[in-house]
Amino acid sequence: MRKLILYIMLLLVTKQTDAQLPSTSIWLTVQLPVSFSEKWQWYNDATYKTMGVATTAYQRYFRTGVRYQFSEKWSAINGIAFFSTRAQADIHDSEFGKEFRIWQELSYQQKLRENFSLQHRFRLEERFLEATTSKASYHILNINNRFTVQKKVSENWNIQIGDEYFEQVIDRKFKFNQNRLSGSGTFNVNKTTQLQGTYIWVLRKASSQQALQLTIRKTIFLYGRNEHS
Repeated sequence: MRKLILYIMLLLVTKQTDAQLPSTSIWLTVQLPVSFSEKWQWYNDATYKTMGVATTAYQRYFRTGVRYQFSEKWSAINGIAFFSTRAQADIHDSEFGKEFRIWQELSYQQKLRENFSLQHRFRLEERFLEATTSKASYHILNINNRFTVQKKVSENWNIQIGDEYFEQVIDRKFKFNQNRLSGSGTFNVNKTTQLQGTYIWVLRKASSQQALQLTIRKTIFLYGRNEHS
């Protein structure tokens, strides 16, 4: 009987925690890569995530890094990131937890056949989270594996489906973090500017979330300007 009571109490606490998590969110992203040559690029990415469909922030971050293009298929990035995440998933809690990340990424792209391509991205993130009023400071290792398939529909339009899996190492133990299934459409405004809309279904251990991500990508070329204009 005692075990049953403890189980019911644990279930109620879990449900209450899940209810606090935003079940929907809007992600607004600006990407600004700066290409110095065919091999070297400075990558920049800023994102604002909301609580539900309101404008209230749940998370803000800026990611930057240096990409090296080994070949047409392989590239790698090494960089840093700064995150600010609401300490409690509650719109009435105004405290944000600060976080610093060091991240490394290895990407592979392969043409499958005409108008189809496969993209694989493997990312490691060393996360250093500062203390908040409810949590002490701690360190996490993120392992992120993403597969996407892209189809070129026309000269201006691409569609893409993808799956992204997140594992974490906490206290030397591997733990499932989340999985993201996504579908997106990209419109090429010109050779340097793209607009993308993405639907993302995020599955966590005890909850799920639906997100709509709107991305503006502007690539600045500091070489071959006549070719890319």
